Amino acid sequence: MPLAHPRRDVGEYVAHAYVTMGNGVFGYAGETRGSVSVVPAAVTAVLSGDQKTVTMTASGGWFAMASSVTFPVWSLSGGQDDIVWHAARRAPDGVWVANIPVSSHGDAGDYAAHAYATAAGALRFGGQAAFSVKPVSAKVVSATKNDGAGTVTVTVSGISSPSGVARVMVPTWTAAGGQDDIVWYDAVRQGDGSYRVTIPAYRHNGEAGSYVSHAYVTGGNGVTSFVGSVSTTLNLTNYVFVTGSSGSRTVWVRNPAGSPSRVQVPTWSTSGGQDDLTWYSARHVGGGLWRADISCQNLLHSGGCVSHVYADGRFIGSTSFSVNPSEVLAPKYRAMNNRVALLSSPTGYLVAIDNVNCFIGIYKGSRGNWTNIAYWSCGPGAPRTPTVKGLYSVGTRGYVFGSGYSCYYWTQFYGNYLFHSVLYNQGTRVIQDGTLGRQVSHGCVRLNIDHAKWIYDNIPSRTTVLSY
Repeated sequence: MPLAHPRRDVGEYVAHAYVTMGNGVFGYAGETRGSVSVVPAAVTAVLSGDQKTVTMTASGGWFAMASSVTFPVWSLSGGQDDIVWHAARRAPDGVWVANIPVSSHGDAGDYAAHAYATAAGALRFGGQAAFSVKPVSAKVVSATKNDGAGTVTVTVSGISSPSGVARVMVPTWTAAGGQDDIVWYDAVRQGDGSYRVTIPAYRHNGEAGSYVSHAYVTGGNGVTSFVGSVSTTLNLTNYVFVTGSSGSRTVWVRNPAGSPSRVQVPTWSTSGGQDDLTWYSARHVGGGLWRADISCQNLLHSGGCVSHVYADGRFIGSTSFSVNPSEVLAPKYRAMNNRVALLSSPTGYLVAIDNVNCFIGIYKGSRGNWTNIAYWSCGPGAPRTPTVKGLYSVGTRGYVFGSGYSCYYWTQFYGNYLFHSVLYNQGTRVIQDGTLGRQVSHGCVRLNIDHAKWIYDNIPSRTTVLSY
C-alpha cells in the first residue's frame, strides 16, 4: 500500500478491514499493522578554506519529501539582526544544497544555521548546524611623525586573512576635540605586504597634539575587523596650509615662531609672475592659529598659485593651490572694478553700466573700498539710440509705464534714461520682448524684472551711476 495519508507521517500504521455481506450486514473482519520510516534528517554547514563561502546541505527526514528548503543563517554576535533566508536547490542525489557567501552577512565569529522544509503543506523545522568565521588580524599597527611636514604615517603590517585583503581603512582624529575632525583614510598596499597611509595635519584643521588612528581590515569575504590602534603627538611650528574652494581660499598658519604681532600673506598666480601680487593681512583666531582669506577674484590667471607667509616681516613658510578659470574674475568684470575704484557716491551704493558687454554692476562701500555684490546682464541702448555715457545720479522712480507694452519698476538715472524691466504685454506679466545681453533699447537699461525691482527697492536716490 503506498504512503498516501495526507499528513505523510512516519512511524507505526494500523489498518482495519470491514466487510459488507450480501444481506447488508457490515462487520469488522480483522486488522494488520506495519511501520513506515525514513532516513534521519541531516543538516551540515561547511566553511570553505578561504572562508568566503559556506556550503549548507540538508537530507533525509522531511527534506526527503520536501518541495522546497530554506536555510535561515545569522551571526550570534548581533542576535538575528543579520538573518538571511537562503533558498536551497535539490541536487541530483536528492540532497538540498545552498552555497552561501559569507559577504551576505559580513561578521566574524560564530554563526547559527537552521534548516526548514516545506512538506505535506507546512513549513517544518528539520535541523540545524553551526560554523565560525575567523576575524582578520594584524601583528603591528605603527605610526611615525614628521613635525616639519606636519604629517603622521600609519603602517598596518602582518595582516592575517584567509580570504585575502579587500581594503584597509585608518580612521584618524585629534584627541583635542574628540572625533569632531575624524577622517577615514584608505591605506595603500606596499611591496612588503604591509599597508600604509600618510595623514596630513591640514585635513584636521592643522591641529597639533595627539593624533589617534584605528585600523580596520576588510577581508575578501566582506568581513571587516578592527585590528589595532596607535597614537602619536605631532608638534607643529610655522605650519602653513590652505583650505577652501569656489572663489576663495583660506591660508592658515599654526604656531608661528616668535609670537608675532603681525602675519602677512602675499599671494599671486605663478603663470603671470607676480603681476597680480596681493598682500593679505592674517588675523589671530586663537590657540596659535592665524588665518588670511584669499579672494580668487584678485588673481589674473587660473592654474597654480602661491602664498608666502611673513611673521613680523620674517619669512616662515609657504603653501600653494590651484584655481579654476571660473574662479578668476573675467576681464570685463575686473575692468569695471578698476573703473569704479576711485569714484565717490553719497549713499554707500554705486551702479556701473558696461554698454559694450551689456551688463551692470552693483557696488557697496565707499571710494577706494567698493565691493561688488552683483553683476547682471542687461539690454542697454541700441547703436542708433545709445545709452548716455558719463557720471549720473539716481533720481525718481515708479512702478510701471508704457503704451502697447509695460515696463515695471523703473528707476531714473538721467532725464528719460531709466533702469526698468524687460518689455511685457501691456498690463500683464506676459513677456513681449525679454532680450538681454544685447544693445536693444531706445536708451534705457532693460533688466530682468527681479533685478529691476531690486534697484527700485534698494538703491537710494542720489546714488552715483557710471555709464561707459
